[in-house]
Amino acid sequence: RTCGLDGVWGPSSGHCVCREGHQAEGDACKACKIGYFKDEVGQGTCTKCPANSHSEAEASVSCPCLSGYNRTEAHAPSSSCIAIETSNPFLTTRNLASEKDDSGATETGAILAAIGGALLVAVLIIGVLVSWGMKTRNKCNVENRSQ
Repeated sequence: RTCGLDGVWGPSSGHCVCREGHQAEGDACKACKIGYFKDEVGQGTCTKCPANSHSEAEASVSCPCLSGYNRTEAHAPSSSCIAIETSNPFLTTRNLASEKDDSGATETGAILAAIGGALLVAVLIIGVLVSWGMKTRNKCNVENRSQ
């Protein structure tokens, strides 16, 4: 009753079953190749990453979406990633989804976009105020000259 690090003992099955990211090959469990994944413990096989996603390492349990694509948490890991670009007549924006790296830190492009948008609004308001102040100053100067 021994299992390698890539397998777990299945008490109901009476034999070693492969961990996530591994598939059975003969009497051993072998890591999924790059571009493939397996997200469950069991004797299933590794699955090719869905459209617009890719695994960067062997023994992957999921395939993160490529840049510019997203899969919501409601979708299964086997679901294709869809494009997340939107556009309007004035500018093109991209809503970046949260991504977790190996350290577990979360990088959120949406927060950066919100900060950038807030800065743009602040610059526009300052520009309007400066323009209004210059018009008021010029109006006063013209009135003072005419007196």
